[in-house]
Amino acid sequence: ASAGVAVYPIDADNAQDLLVHADLALHAAKKQGGGSLSFFSEALRHELDYRKRLEHDIRIAIAQKAFQVYFQPQVSLSNGTIGGIEALVRWRHAERGMIA
Repeated sequence: ASAGVAVYPIDADNAQDLLVHADLALHAAKKQGGGSLSFFSEALRHELDYRKRLEHDIRIAIAQKAFQVYFQPQVSLSNGTIGGIEALVRWRHAERGMIA
C-alpha cells in the first residue's frame, strides 16, 4: 500500500484543499513504487499547476491546429538502407517554442 500525507493547518486550512493535497502526495508515493509514503510539498502543487496549464494549452493548440508532423527515416547503421519512417509530432508553442 502507498500513502499520501497532508498536514492540517500547515498544508491546507480547509478539508477540501487538505484532501486534494493528500491526493497529490498519494500520486507521488505511487510513482515511487508500491509500499511508499509521500508528504505533500509545494513542488507537488507546482507540478499540478504546470500540468493544468499544459493541458489547457494543448486544448487550445488542437483547436488552432498548432501541431506539425515531421517524418524521419529509420536508417540501418549496418548497411545504410531505410527500414522505415517515424512520424514525429511537434508543437509550436507561442511562449516555449518547439515542443517535442
